[in-house]
Amino acid sequence: MDTLFKIVSLLISIATLLLSFIGVGRNGYEPIDSGNLKMSAVLISDTHIDTKTDSAKLDLESGAKDMAASKVAANMLMITGDLTNNGLSEQYDLLFSILSKRSTARKLVMGIGNHDCWAVDYDTNFKTAYNRHTFSSIADPYYKYTTNGYTTLVLGSEKGYQESAAYQNEAYLSSAQLTWVDSELSTAFASSDKPVFLICHQPINGTNRQPEAWELGGLGAQSEQLLSILKRHADAGHTVILCSGHLHNAIGYSGVTNQGNLWFVDVPSFGVIPSRGSNSNRKTGTGYVVECYPGRVVLRARNFITREFMEGFEYTIPTTEAVTPVTPTNPVTPTNPVTPTNPTTPEVTTKKPETPTAPPIFH
Repeated sequence: MDTLFKIVSLLISIATLLLSFIGVGRNGYEPIDSGNLKMSAVLISDTHIDTKTDSAKLDLESGAKDMAASKVAANMLMITGDLTNNGLSEQYDLLFSILSKRSTARKLVMGIGNHDCWAVDYDTNFKTAYNRHTFSSIADPYYKYTTNGYTTLVLGSEKGYQESAAYQNEAYLSSAQLTWVDSELSTAFASSDKPVFLICHQPINGTNRQPEAWELGGLGAQSEQLLSILKRHADAGHTVILCSGHLHNAIGYSGVTNQGNLWFVDVPSFGVIPSRGSNSNRKTGTGYVVECYPGRVVLRARNFITREFMEGFEYTIPTTEAVTPVTPTNPVTPTNPVTPTNPTTPEVTTKKPETPTAPPIFH
């Protein structure tokens, strides 16, 4: 039965990719400079799929339609965690059922969040579902994926809520995982000067307006160790981009900030109404379209449910890669581009929440 499922899933995936490549239904948004585009991705977080409620399911189905209609198929759909509400097998099955029907991204790249670590068999549930539905063979909650020369490292907690109440919100990264991150960054930058993306559900302590946004919303005990590793590679002249969710901030509450060549992307919650930020931006279905060009990475905030880019929230990250000057083949002037106002301090942002609220106990 499992073999039959894999065959059917493979046929569906092949059909989806074929339709994507020949452009069927691709009448949606397009890159700002398709002629020079090197890699593209969709970046979302906190889908919170649950079999007992329909709202998150309907949001993902609607948003995935917009993603699939993009004129250039994404190389990756990246989800930074809290894929499910409780880490149960049936919730993963529903998640992948939606994405297998709707997504035209060439690879699903996703990591576990704190909610995904609430089930007794959270680790097995995630790896089994991910491997089964994406035809992968990951052995740990952390792994690497490379496409078009761009490396993405996915980090994941190795302890769950059942082992300690601390991991109801925080993550645990073993010394083996931290060593792996360091080694993979060294390997990537030894052969390429392209930026490296990292996915970690919880942000490093003190970034993305944590603890102001939520006192319990940081990575936890291994935060300083991870930051030290990332800064060492960034200080050596490489572009490192860490993407995190967890805080349920709206677009613009923290945004994209940096410490030199180390960049922090605060990804809003997709399947749950954001807890803080401007009321006009506190909507489900929001995330980023990521476009990689020579010498820069552009993140364009988009609401995939309403099918519109969010004016004033486009971020450009200058990369350290060597670039031969090129002339854009189809230049488009961005509308109200946003540049982080403080290039060295990630806590300083341009927007404040309209009405401060007490931090929730957990997300």
